[in-house]
Amino acid sequence: MNPSRLLVSITLAALCTVASADNGRDPTRPPTPAEIRAFFGAETVAGNPSFQLQSILLSDERRLAIINGRRVSEGHVINQAEVVTIESGRVLLRRGTETIVLTIASRRLPDGPER
Repeated sequence: MNPSRLLVSITLAALCTVASADNGRDPTRPPTPAEIRAFFGAETVAGNPSFQLQSILLSDERRLAIINGRRVSEGHVINQAEVVTIESGRVLLRRGTETIVLTIASRRLPDGPER
């Protein structure tokens, strides 16, 4: 067999092996919501959701926050909690009679201390 054809055959075989090992996933695709939750540790504890504030975006026109990988604004409901106020450095949530204060540095677990 011609050495250049052998090299091409080996290269194609190697590329096919790499492609099949990747299960056809595009490495440039954005992460799924489940992957975002797993990355930030937004799992549930005993059926109650935890909340993690990742970002706050304030402008004259709007106030947005990213909580558990979701973009929310005042009035939105996330995991049965209403976003009451988005301020510089913190977000206030209300679930029933409970007020939940989230800060960028904290991770609030249900019925437990901030971490």
